[in-house]
Amino acid sequence: MRGLRHKPEEAHKNFQARDDQPIHVKEQDVPLPWELDRPDDLRHARSKISPIMAAGVVISGILAVVIIILLVRRDMVQSADKQENSRVQQEVRRGQAALDAQKRELDRIKANAATLIARHALSSPDWRGVIPFVRHPHRVTPLMEDYYARFNWEPMQIEKTSTGQFHKLLGHEFLAFEATDTLSGKDVLIGLENTPAGWKLDWEVFVPLARIQWNDFHEARPVTPRKIRVAAIRRTPTREILELSGIPEERALGVMLWCTDITDRALYAVLHEDSAEAQELDGYLSFEGARKFILELAFPPPSPGRQKDFVKVRGVVTRGWSYMEDHREELSGSPQSAPAMATGITLEK
Repeated sequence: MRGLRHKPEEAHKNFQARDDQPIHVKEQDVPLPWELDRPDDLRHARSKISPIMAAGVVISGILAVVIIILLVRRDMVQSADKQENSRVQQEVRRGQAALDAQKRELDRIKANAATLIARHALSSPDWRGVIPFVRHPHRVTPLMEDYYARFNWEPMQIEKTSTGQFHKLLGHEFLAFEATDTLSGKDVLIGLENTPAGWKLDWEVFVPLARIQWNDFHEARPVTPRKIRVAAIRRTPTREILELSGIPEERALGVMLWCTDITDRALYAVLHEDSAEAQELDGYLSFEGARKFILELAFPPPSPGRQKDFVKVRGVVTRGWSYMEDHREELSGSPQSAPAMATGITLEK
């Protein structure tokens, strides 16, 4: 201890000398307080994290750029698809508009040709001059003979026509339009069918043949079937009607029949649900809306006290009021075209 002791003045000199010299501090990795008790390999983990984090940031940046590029490309593709779809839709609309315009022009030409046929036929001085221009002449001629034996033939001069209506029925094309007869001042409904031989006049469109046949059927009360145009609707049969039919109530299909007006001496029929007539009518009849048919009807044999509005259905000729075949028929049925959809055609005068 004695050898380490210094004189005060020497100690002061040594201290001054040390103050004049720069102090060099050696840099060391000083562990954090919570790292003091960890193994050496964990103490240096902090120094290894920085490169990993840097690599992660770079990779994340690259992924973000790739995702942005993909999103932008997707938006560009979607925008191009929308533009292409819009262009295609515009082309379709233009094409459809052109087709519609062509159809209207074709319909106008057909309607004007049909009108010329009707003008020529109906201006004939005698009803027999109309026969070459009518549809189904073999079937219609006897009907015309009977009709004009009751009513006088009056030639027509058609000077004004209305919007035409085209109607497709079982592959057959019909046209109907209203016209003004300048000789009588009356408006009439004219119908024609477009046949391979050209437009043919549907004579029964503008004569009240259906009502005449209905009235004749009522007056004659035939027991042999006649083909009659009727409007039909489902109705629950009365007890008396059921007794006349002889059909059990649980197997009965009740039908109400009339011609052009439901108040026009309606008739009632009952069909057995298993019959061919019931099977054909059942799918088209309802309790709410009437449907048109040509039916074979007959009255039962006369009997004292029997209800007069009961009739039997012997057959279903067709649905609707139009025949499609040209064959001879009695004055109990003939075609009548029922125009449906208006096409907006303005016929020329």
